[in-house]
Amino acid sequence: MQQEAYCQIHREYVIQYLIPNKNSALLACAACVAGLQDEKRKVTFDNILLLHEIQNNPQKIISILANVDQNYTELSNKYSLIPEEQIKCKFQQWQNTLRQFQKWIDQLIIEYKQQLDQAIQEAQTTIKIVKKELKCDDLWNLIKQLQNQNGQIDIQDQIQCKIQIYFEDLQKNSVEIIKKIINQKENDSKNLLKKEILLPDEKEIQQKFVQQSQSILDLNMYIRRLTYSPNAPLSNIVPYDYQQQLLSLIEQRTNQKINKINQIYIGSKDGLNSQALWSKINLKQNLLFIFKSKNPGNSIFGGYANCKFNGFLNGYASDDTASSFIFSYTKNEIFPLKQEYKQSAIWCQQNGYAVYFGSNGDINISTDFINGSSDIGQSYSWNENQGGNNTYLYGGDKPNIEECEVFEIEQ
Repeated sequence: MQQEAYCQIHREYVIQYLIPNKNSALLACAACVAGLQDEKRKVTFDNILLLHEIQNNPQKIISILANVDQNYTELSNKYSLIPEEQIKCKFQQWQNTLRQFQKWIDQLIIEYKQQLDQAIQEAQTTIKIVKKELKCDDLWNLIKQLQNQNGQIDIQDQIQCKIQIYFEDLQKNSVEIIKKIINQKENDSKNLLKKEILLPDEKEIQQKFVQQSQSILDLNMYIRRLTYSPNAPLSNIVPYDYQQQLLSLIEQRTNQKINKINQIYIGSKDGLNSQALWSKINLKQNLLFIFKSKNPGNSIFGGYANCKFNGFLNGYASDDTASSFIFSYTKNEIFPLKQEYKQSAIWCQQNGYAVYFGSNGDINISTDFINGSSDIGQSYSWNENQGGNNTYLYGGDKPNIEECEVFEIEQ
């Protein structure tokens, strides 16, 4: 059994904390920590480490080291967000969901096989009825006689005459024959196939696949958080989880795995104007934009364009895959590019606009990042579009951008 170490200052208290300073580290108990607080010293309590946490989460030490790059600090934070048991529980849930889905698929296959066998049986019954009522055996016997007549012209003429009489009789009695076929088919179907053919509901099938797809996206998010690389750029506008959801969505819509992500523009750092933006994005492709507005509510939105950004094009750039989309983090909505507008996914004109998505400006941000408009729903799907400028994305009539980040997606 592990023995507990007691504080040398407060001997009745167990040592539970490690307080790192610039050139030293202090082992402390609860009374020591309380004393620091009472003396009103400038203590950053985020930097006080629990000893048992260090054993399970050694990466926490990174966050209290001096002169550490922000991305490496994020390494500590992101790994610490999800306990190992929660990860295992999440995987178990996903595994159970997948196995249930597999059982449902197996049952679906059985049902389709039963319905197919039933349909084949009914089709075979129909053929038998038709052959009977049309007296196909009589016709087939005449054809065999014709094939075996050994060139005897008189016999051939006789057979030809019988065939002609056969078809004349069919023509005379066609209405009655068709009625007999229909009636007999209905009677035989009732006797042989009492169960009506009921195909599985297509909407249910689609919903099941959507649910399974979402569970896979959720699992991907957790795995990404465990495999987080300090070299992967992080957004300072949207939370880590949401950024991963956007990346997973890009992989899903493009059907390609992301190999690398480069943060190529930060408005507050590089300059929040069209010239600074286009100096970073010109001739780049597959870009993810994230915006934060200064309008009331600080709307956060953005878009992904699977296109090449040519500032001198002065025209529309197409996305033949129609995988581009606009998103609203604030509204938690995705607006995919409509198939019929894939030739006008974005407008490229660096002297005219900072960013312009869609044929009529679903996102229209002017060169000053303040003015602009939004007609969301024109080229990018939105069921509530009424036409004309609206405040849905921006939270106001103008974008009034406070911050912008651009990521280059390499696949």
